[in-house]
Amino acid sequence: MEKQSEAVSNHECFIGDFMQVKGKAAIDVVCNPLGKSGGALIQQFLILGFGSLAASTPYLGAILLVIVLAWLGAARSLDAQFTPLVQKDLKGKLLEGKLSAISAAVLGQSKARKEVRNFFLTECLCQGCGV
Repeated sequence: MEKQSEAVSNHECFIGDFMQVKGKAAIDVVCNPLGKSGGALIQQFLILGFGSLAASTPYLGAILLVIVLAWLGAARSLDAQFTPLVQKDLKGKLLEGKLSAISAAVLGQSKARKEVRNFFLTECLCQGCGV
C-alpha cells in the first residue's frame, strides 16, 4: 500500500513539473511578445492622439500605474491562494515524518546513516591518500 502511494505522489509530481514547463513555455512564446506589442500599441495611439510624446507622458504614467496596481493585486491573490496549500503540504510532510520516526522507534528499526567526513586537500595530502 505504501509503495502505491509513493508511485501516485511521484506521478503527480511529474505531471506538475510537466505542466509547469509547458505553462512557462506558453508564457515565454505567447504572452511576453503580446505584452510588449500591446504596450507599444498603447504608446503609439497616445502619441498619435496627443500629438507628441511629451503631451502623452502623463497618460502613459497613469496607465502604467494602473497596470502595476493590477499586477500587485494579482500577486496578492496568488499569495492568498498558494500559502494555505503550501502550509497544508508542509504539515502533512511533517506529520508523515514524525509518524515514520515513531514507527521506526517502536519497531526498533533504524536506518544506519553513513557518516560523512569533510576534509581539506591538505589533510588528504598529509595522510598520503594520493589525490
